[in-house]
Amino acid sequence: MYAELKDGMGTRDVFDGWNVQKVWQKEDEAWINRTQNSGMKLQNPAFAQGKNWERPVICQDIFWSRDGSSIVTIHDDYGIRQYVMSLEGNTDQLVPYSRMFKSQSIVTGRVHPLYSLYNDTEDFNVLLTACKDLPLQMYSLQDTEGPCLNHYNVINNETGNWEIPHAINWSNEDHFLIGSVKNRVSLFSCYRSSPIWTSQSKRGNSTSKSIVSCFSERPYGEFSNAKHTIFGTYKNELHLLDHRTQHPQFLHRSAQGRGYIQLLESFNGHYLYALKRNTNLIDVLDTRESHRPVNQLQLPFTMGNQKHKASITSTNGLTIGTDDGKIVCWSSNAIEFGVIDRNGLTCDNGAGEKPELTHEMGLNSSRINIVQQSPTDFGVCALSYSPDKMTYRPDVHASSGIYVTELTTDWFGL
Repeated sequence: MYAELKDGMGTRDVFDGWNVQKVWQKEDEAWINRTQNSGMKLQNPAFAQGKNWERPVICQDIFWSRDGSSIVTIHDDYGIRQYVMSLEGNTDQLVPYSRMFKSQSIVTGRVHPLYSLYNDTEDFNVLLTACKDLPLQMYSLQDTEGPCLNHYNVINNETGNWEIPHAINWSNEDHFLIGSVKNRVSLFSCYRSSPIWTSQSKRGNSTSKSIVSCFSERPYGEFSNAKHTIFGTYKNELHLLDHRTQHPQFLHRSAQGRGYIQLLESFNGHYLYALKRNTNLIDVLDTRESHRPVNQLQLPFTMGNQKHKASITSTNGLTIGTDDGKIVCWSSNAIEFGVIDRNGLTCDNGAGEKPELTHEMGLNSSRINIVQQSPTDFGVCALSYSPDKMTYRPDVHASSGIYVTELTTDWFGL
């Protein structure tokens, strides 16, 4: 079934094209027009010389504030941007509220789940970033011109090199987990530079060099379980880590794909939806049965090396973008029961359960690589669209950007 799309607000043509410096120029012009020459300026990068800027600017991640009033985006131009959802209703263009740059490529980052520009305290308005050849760092989203608030020791004592975290997840207000090479997971306090503990899976030589690629995520960016964590690796393995014993337990190895990139929990916590690279299938695992695979969801395309990120909400269920500019969905009722019908049946040909709903977004020349749904306006989502960064420069116009809109879903009409 296909659904209509309501009008939204987006970055228009700011991120279009294949020249990073021109993107910054267009963004500056949009900022000046919005602020009417107030004298305020967006932060500019201090490292433009000697870089290869003939490429598109692609969003790597999107985070909503807890009150739905703003979003934070991480882009591959080393930039971190904040956008405030307009309350005036007289503009359809997203212009950054703030923009800051790192000196190195951002491998991964994570905004504090309690972040909001309307917080009474700045303690939660922070972002963790992991970059190449740098320690893990915490930055303020309130004072984007300020220095690093804290840095965390991720150095390998054997080699003397920084180990790059590939996954970050907040456990509670003051603690977070990082995952890196050799199946290594560490728990940090925000206020200590060294880890509280470090755990490492030892499943023999075949997995000794696995990279922890993702942690399980609760809906709406809630804090993860304080007692245990599920993490995935680029070796297609899932592990359960008990925080009390710090001993990981092997759960499952998938035969399809080339590494887990996202693990989404259902609201009731009974099912885990596991996304992987280089496959068109999403694994469905039953958490009550030692994470036994019980079903699969079939995507209308095969995910490549460019990550696609989905989200789960109580209104729209599981939503994910496609490589031809659409959004596909499985209803919340289906997601809460593993997309298994009332008779306990699943798709019997091994192809996976097809989407129940498709949203036409009018972005046929671009792929929608991120869909993040608002934690307060349950039908509203922020999405990122871009060309495939793994291909050579196309002849057609490359369309990239951020778009915020409402997905109108009438599941009862299906």
